[in-house]
Amino acid sequence: MNLGHLKLDCQKPIHIVGIGGIGMSGLAKLLHQDNIKVQGSDLSENFQVTELRKLGIKVFTNHNAENIWDCSLVAKSSAIKNDNIEIKEAKNKAIPVISRAELLSNMLSSGYNICITGAHGKTSTTCLVYSMLKAVNFDPTVICGGIINSINSNVFKGSDAINVVEADESDGTFMVLPTNISVITNIDNEHLDYYGSLQNIINVYKLFIDKSLLKDLVIVCDDCENLKVINKNYIHNSKYISYGIDSASSDLRAINLQTTSEGIKFDIALSEKCQKTLSQYTSQIKGLMIKNYGKHNVLNALAGIIVYLFKGGKIEALHNALQFNEGVQRRFSVIGKVNDITLIDDYAHHPNEIKTTLNMAKEHSSRSKGKVIAVFQPHRYSRFNELYQQFLSSFKQTDSLIVLDIYSAGENPINNITSETFAQDIKSNIAAFYCKDKIEIKNKINELSSPGDYIIFMGAGNVSNIAKEIFNDMNLSKS
Repeated sequence: MNLGHLKLDCQKPIHIVGIGGIGMSGLAKLLHQDNIKVQGSDLSENFQVTELRKLGIKVFTNHNAENIWDCSLVAKSSAIKNDNIEIKEAKNKAIPVISRAELLSNMLSSGYNICITGAHGKTSTTCLVYSMLKAVNFDPTVICGGIINSINSNVFKGSDAINVVEADESDGTFMVLPTNISVITNIDNEHLDYYGSLQNIINVYKLFIDKSLLKDLVIVCDDCENLKVINKNYIHNSKYISYGIDSASSDLRAINLQTTSEGIKFDIALSEKCQKTLSQYTSQIKGLMIKNYGKHNVLNALAGIIVYLFKGGKIEALHNALQFNEGVQRRFSVIGKVNDITLIDDYAHHPNEIKTTLNMAKEHSSRSKGKVIAVFQPHRYSRFNELYQQFLSSFKQTDSLIVLDIYSAGENPINNITSETFAQDIKSNIAAFYCKDKIEIKNKINELSSPGDYIIFMGAGNVSNIAKEIFNDMNLSKS
């Protein structure tokens, strides 16, 4: 992996503003492994900052003009605005400033790239594609937006020849990435603070598809209504393969789904176009299984299967390749059990993600005849405001809801958009409670929970840390 067209002074480091984020920290690790000098800054300590320092990467826990005094290049995460003091200083000193996507694009310039994007499921699908290719003796580099359990990291440097990359769609910059195989998991009302409307999001994806079809393959979900409308335009294109469960028009479709104690069993049906494109001349492949639950996980598996077969994976090894996947942290991850109460950590922060996670929780709790208690930390004032009505209808599968303060992610508050108000507004549909700190959360959990219950901590902020602290406190109380 090199830096493509970037011409840099090798004696001076690349400085990353927002290096503690999951996406930027991964790029920093890869640059460091390639013996490229790298440093960065962030506003707070976190797990990623600690990991970077262990590798010998300098990280400043502030944003200060002096941090960039001797750098060759400044790269910024999508969360960093142009009025940031380090960005302004870089421009004053005529130091080039680029986005994460521009940096990543240069890092990918000489490889064969499999890019996974979409509103939801891209992290899990990236992990699955990486795991399946690894199972058949490929040695891909992976760049993921979450911690992959099998490597306990968000990145792994394998061969420079093939890269599996999660492509961030939040600010449209996924358009600049060089891609040979493109996977689109779904399109949804997300990141409206940037796009403005769902139609604008759809229009950008159309451009992405047309660009990607100049290369090898585009893989899209046909169960997503917003994608289904687009898919009709490419139904005869041999480089455009759709997948689904509910959609009978899918080129590759999961059928005969059966939930078992070990996961979901299913068969797949292949259209004639799919058979020809994947060089697999059989109309059905039977007896597959994934180790987790939920239709969304089957859909992710279908995308992975298409990549696997297109890259020459054998049908007879497909079942084992699926079993090779160990998943990603914070995707219905079990923290532990206390008094037969199961605590789950999940990244869900969009209404549709919340519904999916809670459907899984309901399926699990029905086996133990327990309740589902959701602990929800809203993420960003803008998202909570734009999708407020959708959030109000997202918790129907919970028996009780605990709402934490909004995690701002650097945004300014919006008048009348508060967690306390949300808890009041949703009370007509569900038993809901606003808790302002860890003590109140723990007391409310103790009041509401009983053996067999599932407590689901959800959000994209620091709710994961809160969940683990509460689990440890519950364990101490038990002893």
